[in-house]
Amino acid sequence: MTNATQPVGPNPPGSNAGRLYRVLTPDTAMTIGAWLLCMTGFLSLVTPSDVAASAIFRLCLVAAGFALYGYGRAQKHREHAVKSAGSATEYFNGLHGWLILLGVMISISLIGSVIQAVSDMPRILAGKIWVEFTTPGRPAYDPNWGRLLVLDWGGNLLAVALLPVVLASFLQKRKVFPPVMIGTLVIFAVLAGLRVWLVGQIPSLQFHSQSATLLPVLFTSGQAAVWIPYLRISRRVKATFVN
Repeated sequence: MTNATQPVGPNPPGSNAGRLYRVLTPDTAMTIGAWLLCMTGFLSLVTPSDVAASAIFRLCLVAAGFALYGYGRAQKHREHAVKSAGSATEYFNGLHGWLILLGVMISISLIGSVIQAVSDMPRILAGKIWVEFTTPGRPAYDPNWGRLLVLDWGGNLLAVALLPVVLASFLQKRKVFPPVMIGTLVIFAVLAGLRVWLVGQIPSLQFHSQSATLLPVLFTSGQAAVWIPYLRISRRVKATFVN
């Protein structure tokens, strides 16, 4: 007589998942993810590249690193919740899982904006670039250069002013964070699209690499396409940002 509680066949249901979990434990996933992030950052510092394919490949490595690290953290948080017999709300409450990736993205964007602002500020104050590109009669003059410079400098200053507010509301788990973050994603996606249009209006820039011009648009649009639905439907977002 066959025992109904025993698995049938050499590969019982769930054995593959259990075997995968034993290989890719939360600690292993976090270690691999952290290693990918560190190595990609080191590679970018040692051998920077302007090639679009290289940039996309490195972005994929970074995304894989964040995904593995976020998976590991989420699994460890789940195990802790199960051991503590916590409720579903307690499990989803907290800056864990994919919110780690979102927080890191905001932090990196803020750091990049500050570095860019520090680099641009002396040139803005000196006024030489503005005079060279916006004064009629100068070799580089074009009426759209003024709009492009205002968009670039103003957009970066907007990021420097806005992103600290976004990051603070994220870390404090404020209820206003999801709508503020959604608005920020939309604003910068629109600004990136407007910049591409302005670049296309300046003849001296039309010979530049299209991939270098379109990459920021694809990046900001991809961020909006991924994070806006997540911020609207995620149970973790609804359970975390309640203050």
